[in-house]
Amino acid sequence: MKRCLCGAALVLVFWTRLAGALQAPDPDALLAFAAHLGQQDQFDKALVEYDRFIFFHPQRPEVPLAQIQIGACHARLNQWDDAEHAWEKVKQAYPNTAWSDLATLLQAEADYRHQLYPRSTARIARFRAEHPDSPFFDLSAILLARNELPFDNTPFANDILRTVSTNSVLAPVATGFRESLDDFSGRPVKSPLLAGSLSALLPGAGQLYTGHPGDAATAFLLNGLFIGAAVWAYQEDEPVTGSLLIGFDAIWYFGNIYNAANHAHQFNQQGRDDFANRLQLRFGATLDGSIHDRGGRDLVPALLMRFEF
Repeated sequence: MKRCLCGAALVLVFWTRLAGALQAPDPDALLAFAAHLGQQDQFDKALVEYDRFIFFHPQRPEVPLAQIQIGACHARLNQWDDAEHAWEKVKQAYPNTAWSDLATLLQAEADYRHQLYPRSTARIARFRAEHPDSPFFDLSAILLARNELPFDNTPFANDILRTVSTNSVLAPVATGFRESLDDFSGRPVKSPLLAGSLSALLPGAGQLYTGHPGDAATAFLLNGLFIGAAVWAYQEDEPVTGSLLIGFDAIWYFGNIYNAANHAHQFNQQGRDDFANRLQLRFGATLDGSIHDRGGRDLVPALLMRFEF
């Protein structure tokens, strides 16, 4: 009899624990743990937790947030097609909502990261035309203005920033951005046309203009050596050798022009990148979604903006 009672007790304990194990995990704990994994840069594990949350709690109001974060995790893992697909699912499942708006801006941001500036700008412009009442309308203005920086289109960026409402929590960001556009316009720039022309007139001059004295010396010396060797070959009655040397010199000469122009482009791009980094540090605009003030407080409705990639 005692053995039967002990056996029944063991079975009861076993089924009780099994039922507990099969019970859906606490939704808040799941989301908190997924967010913690993301903060630890364990995005592959965070993906699993967000998927678990959606599976066990498909009716919870935080499901679209989890889906947004799934896309963000894929983006941080450089799985851009998966990120695009995840955000597209949000747009299809929650059309004409703030979640859909957020997914659209994230897709535009992913395009910007890939230097697909026209496509990113087109997404944002279409979003602004179709959703003027969106809670992210002012954020879209800041992102659209940022998109103009690679093209040095500061007048348009300034006009876009003026559309940010003075009552918006992003108004200080927009104002600071506008004030900094003068610094952006006045930053040192190098003309690729001038750099190439200088190197065409005197090999190495364009490299010196763009701040690469080592490349300038190399270009000047090698072009001089090729020309000197070709002249020597003709003087020694070696026309074939002289012609080959002239051919090599021509290749190096035009390469030297391209190199100078490319250095100018790189110089200007570095200036744009430095400006974007200074803007991020000064105003707390990460340019990848989350916008905070200097104290780290959320400037955009907290739940909707807690993502990063």
